[in-house]
Amino acid sequence: VKFEALPASEPEPEELLNPCTVWDILSSTKLGQFIGDVADFLQFPRDTATLTALGIVSSAVSMRYAVCFKHGTTKPTGLYVVTEQPPSTGKSSVLEAFELPIAKAISEMNNAIATANELDDQKEPPFYKAFITDATPEALESILHGNFGHFCMASAEQGIVNSMLGVTYGDGGQKGRKSNN
Repeated sequence: VKFEALPASEPEPEELLNPCTVWDILSSTKLGQFIGDVADFLQFPRDTATLTALGIVSSAVSMRYAVCFKHGTTKPTGLYVVTEQPPSTGKSSVLEAFELPIAKAISEMNNAIATANELDDQKEPPFYKAFITDATPEALESILHGNFGHFCMASAEQGIVNSMLGVTYGDGGQKGRKSNN
């Protein structure tokens, strides 16, 4: 069988994809409606709110789902999202609005795990830590172990970037690296 390339042709205007944002794609979904409500109430840009929400939601989704390849390896579904807005735009309120339902669900899951472990006479139940706002790389490693490798760092401040880069350390009054947050 011989394959030949199709001749190149200019697409008709109606065949072109309409440029849109992630918000445009999600706006008709329940998640999109929630994002829109939060963004409108807080007078926050919808596109930034959408990316923030997707990053937060992906942390919970990656606890349950992964992409599995044919040869058996898996990759997490979590997203690494960085957004930026000027001071006093409501970043903390937006994060809180998206984190709260997930933190509540994780708390309920932790309670169910604790109850099940008590019934099985286990002394050390696993508890997931929902959101990390600032941690040293060493503390994050400990959290990763307890969360079976899952984490979500979310903050409206630059200190979180310093944490991820390993430059956030208390100096205990001695010379050394410390947070500038």
